[in-house]
Amino acid sequence: ISTPDTLQLFGNVNQNPPQLLFTISFVDAVFHNFAVTLDFNALTTQVFFSTGTDPLEAVTEVIANDVSGQGQFHFGLLKKPTDAVGDITRNGFQENGIDEGIIFGGIFQEDSSTGCVSLQP
Repeated sequence: ISTPDTLQLFGNVNQNPPQLLFTISFVDAVFHNFAVTLDFNALTTQVFFSTGTDPLEAVTEVIANDVSGQGQFHFGLLKKPTDAVGDITRNGFQENGIDEGIIFGGIFQEDSSTGCVSLQP
């Protein structure tokens, strides 16, 4: 069970249950930088993370994660609802009067098939 200030990164959401790849406590007013390396041949994922302007560092080993046949790249954010039953993307509610927000400072995609991974945000 996670606390409300926990950022979680899951693998293939078609797995039941989806595999938790990485989790970290959210720190207010700090940029959280992520990189995810997807190997479509080996069906693996590796997660990189840093805060602020620090270079990204590997925070997981290479993890088995079926990334085949997904057909698209999707970047998104899912805020879990309160009292959800079943599908949390369609059930539950959000409390009124919450003053919160998140900023996506930038998203980019690169071909790292030759081993190159950009580590500087």
